[in-house]
Amino acid sequence: MKNVISKVLPIFAAAVIIIASLPTVSADGGEYLIDGAGLFTESQAETIRSAIESAISASSVDIIVVTTTGTDGLDDYDYLENIYGAGGYSSDFAMLLIVYDAEYDEGTWYVMYDGYAAEAITDYEFENISEVIEDYLWDYDFYHAALSFADCVESAVVDARAGNTHGYLYYHSGTVKLLCALAAAAIVAVIAFIIVSVKKSRNGGRGTSGNVNGNGWN
Repeated sequence: MKNVISKVLPIFAAAVIIIASLPTVSADGGEYLIDGAGLFTESQAETIRSAIESAISASSVDIIVVTTTGTDGLDDYDYLENIYGAGGYSSDFAMLLIVYDAEYDEGTWYVMYDGYAAEAITDYEFENISEVIEDYLWDYDFYHAALSFADCVESAVVDARAGNTHGYLYYHSGTVKLLCALAAAAIVAVIAFIIVSVKKSRNGGRGTSGNVNGNGWN
């Protein structure tokens, strides 16, 4: 019995070590936040992870936020491809990469997505996501950039599953309303001009009254 235990125990221990070393990146709560650049406090990181997991649960799309100080000579796409390939994420995913080097105060960002996320995120959805991210990153607000990314992806995917894909009118409703108001005002002005012109033309054919004497018109 002791011999059996002595043989099984090392195998069991090795199995435990291997399992423990595997990356936990499944939809059950994996590494959806990889803060290699150290941009977030512990409290912020916890809030971001919670927001991402909530967004994943609602959308059934893996959402991953990655920060780093450099991409090891790779372009942004290849850098994210390597992380995606090593992570074992779902084929339906959206990834945000923030590259920021505080020493040189230089940074960039990149978004990659595929599967259903690629169907849900229309050109105008991506335009909206880009504007939101850039607004926050311009102020070095990495925390809200990450939160907003998760929220935007969730909204796009959830709405798409409900049959509502967002186009230009959705994200530019204010501009469209303004243009419609200006167009309506222009139409009213044209109609008013036409009415006034018609009245003037009619009055011009009637002549005016007056008195006449031997010296001409008074």
